[in-house]
Amino acid sequence: METANFEKIKETELYPFLDNDIKIGLAIYIHNEIEKRPVTLTFLKETFSEDLTFEEIVKGLNVLLTWELIERTYEEVENGKVSMVYRLTDIGRNVFAKEYQDFSKKIKSPSIKPIPRS
Repeated sequence: METANFEKIKETELYPFLDNDIKIGLAIYIHNEIEKRPVTLTFLKETFSEDLTFEEIVKGLNVLLTWELIERTYEEVENGKVSMVYRLTDIGRNVFAKEYQDFSKKIKSPSIKPIPRS
């Protein structure tokens, strides 16, 4: 059986009819789970568009979480819920790694310094 990749899926007849969040979820799943490559914000913006929003990516991650939940029985979900959330958090952290680093730098070195009281 041939391994799926996102480029092959984009060539299918069904692809144009999929919602954007499903397309993003598929891209993240295939890139991360099947091809075993980290998903980055750069990858998503190159795959979809430069003006891809945070909300669209989060919706794609939500689609991925929904698929993860559907694949498991109720008992497996109850026992594995935390690890699934952690895994998705790791994927999300990789996607937004640069933005997170930029944001944390701003917090650590704020432009407005506190004024000591005299």
